[in-house]
Amino acid sequence: MRAYLRKLWIWVGPPGILVGLIYGAASIDEPWAWWCLAAVFILPAVVVGIPYGIRFGRIIRREPERLARINELEIENSRLSKEIDVLTEREDKGFIAGVNEGLRRAKAAQLSASVRKLPVIVNMSESNGDVTLYGECPTPEIMDIKVGTRFRLEVPKTRELKGIVQVVLVAPETSLVHMVCVETTGRDYWQHLAEQARRDPTAPRGVALNRYEIPEVAMDHPLGGQLR
Repeated sequence: MRAYLRKLWIWVGPPGILVGLIYGAASIDEPWAWWCLAAVFILPAVVVGIPYGIRFGRIIRREPERLARINELEIENSRLSKEIDVLTEREDKGFIAGVNEGLRRAKAAQLSASVRKLPVIVNMSESNGDVTLYGECPTPEIMDIKVGTRFRLEVPKTRELKGIVQVVLVAPETSLVHMVCVETTGRDYWQHLAEQARRDPTAPRGVALNRYEIPEVAMDHPLGGQLR
């Protein structure tokens, strides 16, 4: 019952008071009565509205700062989006390059295993710092060697790896295969070899060719190989 009366007062009380005040002012019909009536409504509105006015003024004053911050965040978001796109593209290219290199390694190992007689390095040359090795292989065994075949360049007694060379040209008429380095275990050796080739094009001493095998890291990879 009390709750009902409270709701009834909330809905009926203020309008009743308003009607009573207006009726009283109209009965007196004096200017001061109307001014008092206006004060009764204006004063609470002013008291209640002042805090909201102050808050609104603060919001308006801070609006340029807020808009500048929004602009900075939009610029930063655009920059980060571009960086993400670049990194994603780079990752995709790296992944594709890794897959292609794995396939090349697998094919090169297969070709190397099919060679019946390993070429013997007879001389070398240098161009723009890159070394080309020339291996001699008699006919018909040279016909087993295909472009893309890889060999290990290693020290025969210790099997110390100096690098991986790949066949780029097969010349049966001269019984020579042309090979370039595609993987190194150290640039110092190949720089030294390039300097030696400029002075003396004869075969490098202490190294020989051996069949190429897929590195263990590449074998363990689910796609057969990654970038060196």
